Order: sequence, then structure tokens, then C-alpha cells
Amino acid sequence: MGSRCTTTPDNFRCSRAVPSPTTRRPRKKPAPRAPSGALDWEIEGWVTSYAAIAAGEMDVVSDTVTRLTGHEPQPPEFLRRPPESYRHLLTA
Repeated sequence: MGSRCTTTPDNFRCSRAVPSPTTRRPRKKPAPRAPSGALDWEIEGWVTSYAAIAAGEMDVVSDTVTRLTGHEPQPPEFLRRPPESYRHLLTA
């Protein structure tokens, strides 16, 4: 807190500013964490994602990559190829 100074023709006075109860901001509580160290919202995201996978909601195949890029998406095996095979994609 800073100081508050007031002046009058007869007096110069400074006092330490003290917040009143109505101007104090409530302290934010830290986000709760699980024993793993993850935040509650992270765990909620994992749980709902795994529930969606179990319910079969993530097995949808779309044509988004083809529509946006004009070619078929790469298969997962693409990541196992030597980096030289896709280095041309990394340079501008």
C-alpha cells in the first residue's frame, strides 16, 4: 500500500493508506489439484475424453483434411518414415 497525502493551507499530512473492508479484493484460492498434480479441469477433460472413446463417439471419420488440403490425409505409418521423406514439407 502506498501513502496518502493531503494538503491544506495550514497543514501537510501523509498517512499510510489502509484499505477498507469494502475495497479489499477477495483472495483467489489456488486451483485444487489431484494427488497426481493435475488440475481438476485436466482430469475432467481426460475422463470425458475416455468416456467418449468408450461410447464410440471418437470413431467418426470426416473429409475435412481432403476438403482443406485437396489430398487424402497421411496414414499413421507416415510418422514412422525417415524424416528425409517429409523434410520438404518442413521448409517454406
